[in-house]
This record gives sequence, C-alpha cells and structure tokens, in this order.
Amino acid sequence: MSGLDIEDLKTTARNAIIAAFPVSPHPDASLLRNDHCEECQQLSTFFSRKPWTDLALADLARNPSPSLLTHAAFQYYLPAMMLHSIDAGSELDCFPDFLVNFLSPTGGKLSEFTRERLTGFSSEQRLPILAFLRYFETNDRPEQDVNAYDKGNRRVLFRAIKFWSAPPEYLA
Repeated sequence: MSGLDIEDLKTTARNAIIAAFPVSPHPDASLLRNDHCEECQQLSTFFSRKPWTDLALADLARNPSPSLLTHAAFQYYLPAMMLHSIDAGSELDCFPDFLVNFLSPTGGKLSEFTRERLTGFSSEQRLPILAFLRYFETNDRPEQDVNAYDKGNRRVLFRAIKFWSAPPEYLA
C-alpha cells in the first residue's frame, strides 16, 4: 500500500474530524426540519431528536440519504456520518457511498443546492473532510478488482477529493 498504513489513515481521519467538529449546540429544530415529502419528514424528525454525538451506527444502517437532510442538518450531522462510515466497514452497506457521492459536486459543478450544503465549512473543517475521502481512496480495492459500479464510485471519489482539495476562496 505504498507505505501508507490503513489503520494510521483511519486514526488520522477520526482524530481530525473530532478536533474540527467539536460538540456544538444542537441547531434550532426549524433549521433541521424538511417537510418536502413523507420520507424527508421522517428522516428529519428522527435526526433532529439527537445531538450529532449521539447518532449511532444503527441509525445509519438503514441507508438514510444525506440529500434528504436540510443543509443545516447535513452540516451538523456530517461528523457523525463520517466517523461511522470510517468505523463500520461493510456494516453500513452503501451509506458511505451515498455520503461520498453527496460530498462530490455532480460533474465538478456546484448547483445552488450543492453550494449551500458544501461551502458552509471552515478551512479547519475542510481538511478532515478531505482526510475522510483520502481514507476511502486508500481503503478501496485495486483497480483490476472493481466492477463498473465501483469504477463509477471511484470517479465520484476522485471528483470529491479534487473539490475538497481546492482552496476555499475558489468556492466562494
């Protein structure tokens, strides 16, 4: 693995996430509420009852889509989603793929929807997000072992890494 130890990357990413996303006050319920549809309502009601530090692996095992969260909820719960994705391995099924996909602007372009969600992070928070993505880049299977679906996911991962590697002022 070219001198990189996956456990070291995991520990580095975990520590960076915890340091950059301290426990903060729970946002006002109105900022977490998404009444777009029944599924959005159920997910936002479920998530809004917990501080991000209380979000459990089992809460993500149902593969909730990060796209159904309001931008405030996404930004508030992102640290827990990243930590559980790193720790869970295959227990989370495709949730880590959903999360990586959501951290990658489609075609590298920021729509209004994505801009609102992905540009509200401080410089100190962008680095752990990048460390999270780098962990998944290194933790991936070798290219010759992946099927077409996995190759598509790798393209999304590389696009996300490029986005989060850009200087924050580039995104303003």
